[in-house]
Amino acid sequence: MRKLTHQELVEQRLSEAEASTTPRFPVIVILDDIRSLYNVGSIFRSADAFRVQQLILTGFTPTPPRKEIAKTALGADTTVPWTYVPTAVEAVTSLRANGTRVLAVELTEGAIPIGELGTGNGEPGTRHLAPG
Repeated sequence: MRKLTHQELVEQRLSEAEASTTPRFPVIVILDDIRSLYNVGSIFRSADAFRVQQLILTGFTPTPPRKEIAKTALGADTTVPWTYVPTAVEAVTSLRANGTRVLAVELTEGAIPIGELGTGNGEPGTRHLAPG
């Protein structure tokens, strides 16, 4: 098995027109207060690979167009749908108002390991972020 070259990756990418009409996985990812432009670009690239529906950038998370984001996104910053919302609370409130189920992943003291995360109805999650 060999790693694909940058050129091979570029050749396999969908064009902006193709990406806009190709079905996406129904997952919306919120990036809250991500400092690193390169990490944001990397997340765009991962979101592109998994065909996520949308990225929501919040807080001080940098937004495209930025050369540092573009460098690691390898074009995904132009094909992955994204929006900016001032706070994660606003983003979660809006998503919940539209009937979207919200789960959060964060490294914190006392966090539940992802393999033990309950995802069924009624499980504790990020309810404290938004009313309802």
